[in-house]
Amino acid sequence: MKHVKFITLLVSILFSINTDANGSLENVGCYSKSDVACQVVLNKSNELSQVDYDVNLIDSNSGKEVFPNLEKNSTMEWISLYKSGDRYVFLKEYLDSTKAMEFFTFKYRGNKPQDIKYYYIESSIDFDRRLKKWSGKQCEFKNNYLPNSEDKTLLATLSSMCVNDLKLSYTNNTYINNDVIFNVSRVLDGNVKNNMTLIALDSKNQDGININDLACSTNCDPITNSANYIGKLNGKIRIKLHLDFDDNMITGYYYYDAIKENIKITGVRDGANLALIAHIQGRKEFFNGVINDGKFTGTWKGINREYPFSLYLMLTH
Repeated sequence: MKHVKFITLLVSILFSINTDANGSLENVGCYSKSDVACQVVLNKSNELSQVDYDVNLIDSNSGKEVFPNLEKNSTMEWISLYKSGDRYVFLKEYLDSTKAMEFFTFKYRGNKPQDIKYYYIESSIDFDRRLKKWSGKQCEFKNNYLPNSEDKTLLATLSSMCVNDLKLSYTNNTYINNDVIFNVSRVLDGNVKNNMTLIALDSKNQDGININDLACSTNCDPITNSANYIGKLNGKIRIKLHLDFDDNMITGYYYYDAIKENIKITGVRDGANLALIAHIQGRKEFFNGVINDGKFTGTWKGINREYPFSLYLMLTH
């Protein structure tokens, strides 16, 4: 009987919901006040050269600093700020042989940063196995307060609040084809928690780290009103999925390169079970699966085709 009600509700939703793809999977650069989607923008100062300067984050309306600390960009580094959904992502990539990146994400509400999350991800070489070793740490700051440390940069301040001397979680990496599964140490307000398990898609033989390949599998942040996923269909086709939850009803869209457009999705949720229908070029596709922590796995069905899918929560969800 419960199964019948679930299907009945899904059919009714198909005729009652109009989904508009709103770009929640798209990254919007935040570099000037003309970037209207951004209330926070990257501001350069003390510019000595094209690659040697200070940056801070400012409110695009008031011009006030969002954080009290500056960050430095120098040779073999690259700093960027973009918005992904309702989160800002401040990213610093190291372009030398360390193959590491630092970034933090936050929401900006009431002219204040909220829900700050800091990440440090690195890969090194395991010469015995001739493979890269991935590790890192993730820290959350519920009080949203950063001390004004004139002798520390913005990222250095976040790192020190993240138990700066904490050893990274160098557990053995595992692999799903070319995808790397690895653990990162996790800290909440200075207290060490259980490791978070991440996946780096198509990164087994890659020389660098791409933030767009990273997602969470286990001990992930809880899903509230929406979620962004990345992963693969049939273990081969890269897709992205955005879902908005309104009680047991779901709207959203998914994207893959072959179509190069956001494909509308409607569906229903029954606990951890999701039944989704994609509306694409006059036909329908079906995603039926189960959410388990950061993973959404199940079966995709199209016309005369049926494939498994595995999707993971994006770190910027």
